[in-house]
Amino acid sequence: MYCQLIKVTCQAGEEADTRAALDRYIQAAKFNPGFVHGSYFVPEPHPGGENPGGFSIKDRERTFFIYLSFRSPRDMLKHVENYHGDEMSLLPSPHDYMLGSFVENDEVDVENRYE
Repeated sequence: MYCQLIKVTCQAGEEADTRAALDRYIQAAKFNPGFVHGSYFVPEPHPGGENPGGFSIKDRERTFFIYLSFRSPRDMLKHVENYHGDEMSLLPSPHDYMLGSFVENDEVDVENRYE
């Protein structure tokens, strides 16, 4: 599988519009036959109340992380061409994104503490 991870930070007062735009972006991805999953979240504070470090989060309530996964890089690329390209983008700006393949290894020896 192939994934797209996007970070969007909106201006104060634009939270509802940003959520609506992210809903549209994810809904558009669902039209793709190679779509697997899409969602977004607002980061929660660490136990001490501080913002998670290392992600350049200034205002948690206005920061959104979007996650989309597709069956192949080609499926993801088609979504980017249709809904995140120069001609049309459903994503609000500014945004940062990265793309990558999942790495899964089920042959790892680890104690199961859930049983």
